[in-house]
Amino acid sequence: PLDLIWISKDCVVVNIMSDLPSPSPETHSSELPLYLPKESAAYTFEINAGEAHKHGIVLGSPVRFTGLISRLNSACG
Repeated sequence: PLDLIWISKDCVVVNIMSDLPSPSPETHSSELPLYLPKESAAYTFEINAGEAHKHGIVLGSPVRFTGLISRLNSACG
């Protein structure tokens, strides 16, 4: 299971979906659920289920990318 965190171009968390189940291996790609943010987002961060809550990530949390490609560092550095 995953938590999906959507991040705006202004580097703020705009949506979180928690504890999304893993599909079974037999699930055809046409049957997979499509998850979309409630607001426009530039980035999607996928982490293990429960990690968003564990680390206090909530709507409006500021985001800073570190250790990633320079384009992202300059966007949210």
